[in-house]
Amino acid sequence: MLAQLMGDERWITQSMSNFTHRTDGDLVEFNISHEQELEDDMTIVYADFTFNNGRRETAELAMINEDGAWKVFAFKSY
Repeated sequence: MLAQLMGDERWITQSMSNFTHRTDGDLVEFNISHEQELEDDMTIVYADFTFNNGRRETAELAMINEDGAWKVFAFKSY
């Protein structure tokens, strides 16, 4: 998945938008269940999200560190 993206911010933005839209609710709570460091500047984060309509979702986010700030590089929900 990461190889396919390689910085395609349009895909990332659309994926995050689709994830938020299909939940039909606002984010109430999240919990990071696991982290897997790939490199010094890249980590995979596994998180559980809870929305105000009661829906729960688990997601896998590839995070990169750019100039000291962690940003979403790739996103996958299941």
